[in-house]
Amino acid sequence: MKKAFVVLSAMLLLTLMACGGGDSTPLPTTTTTPTPTPLSSAKAITAFSLNGVAGTINETGKTIAVAMPSGTNVTALVATFTTTGVSVEVGSTLQETGTTANNYTSPVIYTVTAEDATTQNYTVTVTLPALLVFVTSTTHDGNLGGVSGGDAICQARATAASLPGTYKAWLSDNTTDAYCHVQGFTGKKAANCGQGTLPVAAGPWVRTDNYPFTGTIDKLVTGQIFAPVRYNESGVLVTFTEYYFTDTKIDGTLGNSGCNNWTSNGAVNALYGSTNGATGGWTASGGSLCSAPSRLLCFQTGTGGPLPIITAPPASKKVFVTSTTYKGDLGGISGGDAKCQTRATAAGLSGTYKAWLSDSTHDAKDNLTSAGPWYRLDGVKVADTKAALAVMPLFSAISQTETGAYFNAQYYQVWSGTDASGIKIVGKHCNNWINNTAAFSGEMGLASRSDNDWASWTEITCDNEGALYCFED
Repeated sequence: MKKAFVVLSAMLLLTLMACGGGDSTPLPTTTTTPTPTPLSSAKAITAFSLNGVAGTINETGKTIAVAMPSGTNVTALVATFTTTGVSVEVGSTLQETGTTANNYTSPVIYTVTAEDATTQNYTVTVTLPALLVFVTSTTHDGNLGGVSGGDAICQARATAASLPGTYKAWLSDNTTDAYCHVQGFTGKKAANCGQGTLPVAAGPWVRTDNYPFTGTIDKLVTGQIFAPVRYNESGVLVTFTEYYFTDTKIDGTLGNSGCNNWTSNGAVNALYGSTNGATGGWTASGGSLCSAPSRLLCFQTGTGGPLPIITAPPASKKVFVTSTTYKGDLGGISGGDAKCQTRATAAGLSGTYKAWLSDSTHDAKDNLTSAGPWYRLDGVKVADTKAALAVMPLFSAISQTETGAYFNAQYYQVWSGTDASGIKIVGKHCNNWINNTAAFSGEMGLASRSDNDWASWTEITCDNEGALYCFED
């Protein structure tokens, strides 16, 4: 009977399990290369699968590519391959190899010795999609039955929608921060979630429409939000602004009391996140009573594959929020334009830039002559047309500066003098943007939001400081 053998690689510790084709003799479990009896003709691998998922074989480059479903347990991979009609099943456990430990995208090296002692070497690249995140289609008050009750709701919604993997709710309580919880740990972030070092490998995540939400969890809590979570577990768009319980600050730690550890629906206040929030707004958009019905934000646990690539169309225009802030004496709208151009030039951005500002005689929407579309520097769309800037919500918030940095603040205020439709608000323009005293006021938006608040959030006196929205024109 012809046989095939497998040699353990440096990347994975492979345990030989079985040999097909009717031969009851068990394969050797040695970690050394066996010396088979020379047979006639040698043939390469003719079929390969990992946990039942077929791989694509490239004989020329001796590579096999396997795309596994999200949620696959890397420590329980079982490879099955066939060479000259002999099927071999190999189980595996991941060998700790520093930074490659628990990295699903690490190549797996299979060395196959078959037939006439000719060695067939194959590199198997295992890739997984990014993990999923969604907002629940159901609403609940603050008495969730503890954080574990929130997890149960998330898992039930995922199961009902046939989503793979394990899900946890983005919730903090008095003993465990959400940052630790969604990674499967207990304890506080300040104490490294009970680990030797702060865990940072979880993620990245996409929404259920497969659009990127954020990178790994360390990026999540430092402002890298590509687009708000507006889709529920079934991939259905949440049309209007919706809120979900978090009681978690922008750094992933406990906010208030967590609705008495999520066992109370009384008059206790808890932080909530918004389906139109970016940066801090995704987790700490405001406060709500625990008696108010809210959704939950659910994260798939583990480590996923790379995010889909985000690219802006070649003809698109850039938009950013300034990394610097100014008092209300901007030097008029033209002074605001000049400040935008200065920031763009300093960052090496080409093009002409205009500020999103209104005064007593001009509307912000008329300060732009371009029809768009406008994209952030990371390739994320903000709006397809100038008219779309007045249709809420924007695709995503303008939460990236001219340097490409994601600011990490719940309230990053931006001068506008403008309502959500790009039209002037009477008297809210710091005396046509030439005054910096408390005697005058101006309208401000929030760069952490993509709903009406992006342009028109509150009125503030002109001795305060705010950033500017800068659109390539």
